[in-house]
Amino acid sequence: MVLSFSTSFAMTPCFFYDELCAEVNRYYEVTWNKWLEKLKSEYFANPWTVISLIAASILLGLTIVQTFGINIYF
Repeated sequence: MVLSFSTSFAMTPCFFYDELCAEVNRYYEVTWNKWLEKLKSEYFANPWTVISLIAASILLGLTIVQTFGINIYF
């Protein structure tokens, strides 16, 4: 019964996702894209790491403004 099913279907020589696979492979041939993916998967996989990076950036920015800011009060 299984053999009769297999003979009734025509096998197509082309793969349906050829274009998609080629596009993904071209995307990952670019070194910058590999680095970004590695950065996302290893260092920013957890949402808390993203939140802590944002908080640290804001804190650093405020520190720089406080240190090198212009005094408007004389």
